[in-house]
Amino acid sequence: MGKTFARTLGVLAAAAALLASTASYGHGPSKERPSAQSIDEANLGYVVMDGSNTIAIVDIDAQEIVGRIAVAGNPHGGALAPDGRHLYAASMGSTEIYVVDTRARAVTKTIDIGSISHHSAITADGRFLYVAADQVVVIDTSTDQVVARVDAQGMPFDLSFTPDGRLLYVLNMGSTISVIDPATNKVVDSIEMHAQTMMGHLAFSLDGQRLYVTHDVAGTVSVIDVPGNEKVATVKVGQGPHGVAVTHDGRYVYVTNRGEGTFSVIDADTNAVIATKEVGERPEHVALTPDGGYVFMGINTGADRLLVIDPDTFETIKEIPGWPAAHTLLFPPPT
Repeated sequence: MGKTFARTLGVLAAAAALLASTASYGHGPSKERPSAQSIDEANLGYVVMDGSNTIAIVDIDAQEIVGRIAVAGNPHGGALAPDGRHLYAASMGSTEIYVVDTRARAVTKTIDIGSISHHSAITADGRFLYVAADQVVVIDTSTDQVVARVDAQGMPFDLSFTPDGRLLYVLNMGSTISVIDPATNKVVDSIEMHAQTMMGHLAFSLDGQRLYVTHDVAGTVSVIDVPGNEKVATVKVGQGPHGVAVTHDGRYVYVTNRGEGTFSVIDADTNAVIATKEVGERPEHVALTPDGGYVFMGINTGADRLLVIDPDTFETIKEIPGWPAAHTLLFPPPT
């Protein structure tokens, strides 16, 4: 399966590497705030700018980029430790996981997992990191050693813990979602999505009752009833839906449509699209601030930037210049 995974993602990795080779840090903001005691380290978010081998540091309250961390290997996805002290960057350009000390603003260690990787998720206590690679790779963060590998019955692409941390849902590049019990690292259930390709992403509602999954080829979002692990609705959105996030109150689901340069807002009660907004270019991932007061969205071509959106009016209230190419957003957990 590892060879199949590598072949499947090889084109993506090569294209991303070419983009990275043509990018430079000079596209970033000309002024950066240095690391200082005046910055609340607990209120920082991080944006993986894979095209420039950079992770941008975002002051969430000030809504501006205040620094950057150089990370080689075309970083793509990642996970932020619950205490915010470390960040783990997955790589589409190497077999390494990059361990970032967020206070030192530097990579302090690499972990070779034997495969390129896409996204990752971390347990609520920060003890174990789960990485979507050729299998689901489990790393003990106290030792930075691989301690388990789980066959997810597919090629893992994205993964997320239920809000209570009891189960891990793994979106495979085929047509299934595998459910893993982290206590045993065994697959305990599988959800058949009846799709030929599912290169999308997933997000839970904060109450853990619903899971939303994007399908980039079909242009839809699947709604999963989590207690029953059954698909209960399919919502048609825009072209190439990619990132997805649910507002803290559970009212709205934000979906980026990178195939057409828009984002859709789904009413979670009716499972219907109630707004579609143009952003002009390729939107990637989307995330809520810890207090749920704002939506941040990464834009990944042309004038690379972050958008700050009012979650209730769906309107963009600020644009933050960035580096090529804004991709995954890693923010502290909800407060």
